[in-house]
Amino acid sequence: MPTAQNLRAAAICLICTALTPAGLQGADMRDCRLDALSFVDPWGGAVFQVERVGEAMDYYCGEGQGELVVTKDPTEASACRGPYGDLMLEGSYKGSPDDDARKVTAIWSVIWGSPCCGWEAYETTRVPAQRLAKINWYPKGTAPPLGTQPYASIDEVYGENPFFNPLIALACAHDLP
Repeated sequence: MPTAQNLRAAAICLICTALTPAGLQGADMRDCRLDALSFVDPWGGAVFQVERVGEAMDYYCGEGQGELVVTKDPTEASACRGPYGDLMLEGSYKGSPDDDARKVTAIWSVIWGSPCCGWEAYETTRVPAQRLAKINWYPKGTAPPLGTQPYASIDEVYGENPFFNPLIALACAHDLP
């Protein structure tokens, strides 16, 4: 006899399959560039389509009594920790299919501490200026793939959190119906 948990998991799988175009169902989402991703709320229908990706990441190098060096490109990876900083996903968000799209920025932050990392999200015009000024934006089509990142969803968001439910990386190249 199916349990309520099994039925819920099956329902979520069916929703995700229905939202993913047939041509993409065999694709590996880990290969999708971040600037081509759509994050979807399979429960409520919200969609966040990433349009631009940027980052401001540093490595902390040096051990023991020596001087700590902050660098963007570590030459000796074994003596460096990181990367630490922000990765920004800027794009259009629709809370439901009938809503107008609005610009939203999701920020994956990694710090040298605990907890190590997490999401923040803001209306794009409200991203803190001092953080935005440090971002180096990837040229269109050159952002890293999802598989190089430690996440596949946007959840437990801090900041203003314009998202209602967690969003799951579900479509590549914005090919949602």
